[in-house]
Amino acid sequence: MTAVPSDAQVVVIGAGIVGNSLVYQLALHGWKDIVLLDKGPLPNPGGSTGHASNFIFLVDHSKEMADLTADSVRQYEELGVFTRSGGIEVARTPERVEELKRRMASSISWGIESELLSPNR
Repeated sequence: MTAVPSDAQVVVIGAGIVGNSLVYQLALHGWKDIVLLDKGPLPNPGGSTGHASNFIFLVDHSKEMADLTADSVRQYEELGVFTRSGGIEVARTPERVEELKRRMASSISWGIESELLSPNR
């Protein structure tokens, strides 16, 4: 474990999608004195960050959240702690099917690879 500094200009708690992207963007804009804290080492520090860094759905109804997630994927790939594995969401009700169709429309418009499967496939 690395020692935690006694002070910093910025301290971000959580190296998940939001925390990781925030630190990355601050560094791109010239911030230098940044500390990113989490429970343990990536890619599995424990808690919700482990879920975020190991099982990411790129499509969200918010374009900004989808972009933020895609940015984190790029960062995790650069760090060598991301394995692209895909995922499946299941709809059990007609309302959920409609929800997935809306997400597919977002996915297509944002250039994110995805596919809507039917029970026959």
